[in-house]
Amino acid sequence: MNPFDNRDGQFLLLADDEGRHALWPAPLTGPAGWRTVHRGGHADCLARATELWTDMRPRSVVAAHMNGAANPDRPASAAELFEEQAARQPGETALVYEDTELTYGMLNARANRVAHRLIARGVGPEDVVALLLPRSAELVVGLLAILKSGAAYMPVDTEYPAQRRELMFDLARPARVIDAELLAVLEAEAEAQAEGGLDRDPVDVDRVRPLTPEGAAYLIFTSGSTGVPKGIVMHDAGLTNLLRWQRGALPGGPGVRTAQFAAIGFDVSVQEILSTLVSGRTLVVPPDGIRRDPEAVVAWLERHRVNELFAPTAVLDAVFGAAAENGSELPHLTDVIQAGEALHVDGGLRDFGRRTPFRLHNEYGPAETHVVLAHTLSADAAGWPSSVPIGTEVTATRSYVLDDELRPVPDGTSGELYLAGAQVARGYWRRPDLTAQRFVPDPYGGPGSVMYRSGDLVRRRADGVFEFLGRADDQVKIRGFRVEPGEVEAVLLGHPEVTQCAVVARKDEPTGPRLVAYTVGDADGPALRAHLAHLPDYLVPSAFVRLESFPLSPNGKVDRRNLPAPVREPAGLIEPRNETEALYCAIFAEVLKLPEVGPDDDFFRLGGHSLLATRLTTLIRRRTGIPVPARRVYDAPTPAALAVLMALPVAASTDSPSGDSAAADSAQPVAVQRVGVQPVGA
Repeated sequence: MNPFDNRDGQFLLLADDEGRHALWPAPLTGPAGWRTVHRGGHADCLARATELWTDMRPRSVVAAHMNGAANPDRPASAAELFEEQAARQPGETALVYEDTELTYGMLNARANRVAHRLIARGVGPEDVVALLLPRSAELVVGLLAILKSGAAYMPVDTEYPAQRRELMFDLARPARVIDAELLAVLEAEAEAQAEGGLDRDPVDVDRVRPLTPEGAAYLIFTSGSTGVPKGIVMHDAGLTNLLRWQRGALPGGPGVRTAQFAAIGFDVSVQEILSTLVSGRTLVVPPDGIRRDPEAVVAWLERHRVNELFAPTAVLDAVFGAAAENGSELPHLTDVIQAGEALHVDGGLRDFGRRTPFRLHNEYGPAETHVVLAHTLSADAAGWPSSVPIGTEVTATRSYVLDDELRPVPDGTSGELYLAGAQVARGYWRRPDLTAQRFVPDPYGGPGSVMYRSGDLVRRRADGVFEFLGRADDQVKIRGFRVEPGEVEAVLLGHPEVTQCAVVARKDEPTGPRLVAYTVGDADGPALRAHLAHLPDYLVPSAFVRLESFPLSPNGKVDRRNLPAPVREPAGLIEPRNETEALYCAIFAEVLKLPEVGPDDDFFRLGGHSLLATRLTTLIRRRTGIPVPARRVYDAPTPAALAVLMALPVAASTDSPSGDSAAADSAQPVAVQRVGVQPVGA
């Protein structure tokens, strides 16, 4: 057992000179640079951490802000790295979104104008500004403007259900919410002050408070095991370390075109956007409606001559599968960067790599550190291993493989991965208890240094390369997104007809890993799916299994390994009633990798999920010529129902022309609650 998880053991609550608190097992020797402020049980120490917490800001940041003077010797911030690049090549193309192209000079000036107007509203370092914009040039302008003001940006995906967005606002209490309306107001104000010098880069004398390397750069939320998402506060020093490393690790510059493909709420988007713009590349942004349609993605990649693509394995499989079926070679693609889940090279990925040679990069790092390990495979796809290592450390980071007594294990031996160095985040937003439990003292670093408990099991080879082996806890990855099953379980237990539940990621499915919810109680699948409608799509189980009781292990806990697989058998032996139903049944079976599907079989009960739904609609469109919006699969999840629905006349305005309902949804006004200024440390 990991010593930090021993709920029956004795612990120390330690503190350092920056005001951080961290848990430490009492039987182990205390690390240098930390002093004991409390001793007790696990829960007692975490409760004490909450009681002692007053300010999330490091004391060095507080002191710098109290002093008020700019530090001329501080390293360049992430915003300043972009400004340096813009000064070097103002006429080069920085951003492309549909028919909009902005040069580096234009993008920098536009972001500067918005930044100065934010500063005029009192926004500055240690404030949080939410970014609630659809995929567009304006989203990038807003993001850069927030960083230039010195504030931390908080990405809010416009595709999230309204209740999820409201929860994020309640937790973060942002100083401002930049949506389309506010951005337009800020730009209009700047236009009215055209002679006021607002095109120039903001400097510390302009800002409310001076910048510091330890200052918050962004706040990003991820799944939390308690049922509430966790906000991770990354400091500017960690962000700039990542950007400098990426700039050296992925050679490029003017003329190289990088796709901004990741969802804005996914931490990979930080790297996509900013590493592109500090290295002189061109950021190419697809419309929201394209991203979930692999066939449309292929056409978009070809049309925009994209060279670099960041995407998780599940997306790569879908995109390259669609390209192979279309005969598209994507000849401009030179680099594919995979992050978010374990990388396994299957036949489809390897076969496409043989047709179109590209370098394949596997980048590893939880959101609490961003990328800390990376491994690159050459463009010779024939030599790619089936299981790709997670690689070696990026600049200024440290990785330890430790046993249950926090001792380094020999090379080749399995252990838990702990991450240290420049990119360890400041902690969890307003959660000193969780921060103390996961961001713990580093006994192998300098006095007062911190390491992050990743929860991942790895081994280090003799050549220094790390290999991923699995998780030490229940956390899983679904289509690249981190999922804490406990968050979904907590919501399910809020249903009045659920008495017990367990959520697991089953990996024994032909269509890939999927979340399955097991419940005891009277609630059925449709009722539970409706109950979870406020969660992001990747948190909603694709199958619900109702049990009379749970299997138990000898110690009385739920035996998750013996939970039954969802029944994937077709609903009955009904034959298709006509040729159209027969065609739809065949397409359903092909996508779900089943020998046959009946006309009344439910797509989702047979293992379907959102990514497979786009694959389904792509095949239907290709074989029938009928454009099928992905939303229709949710409205009519059986072959018979979908065939009938698609035969009905539908008003063109009700669906996105790309076949993704998210595009239509994002055009609707988003209701947000504007709240007062709230600094990160409050």
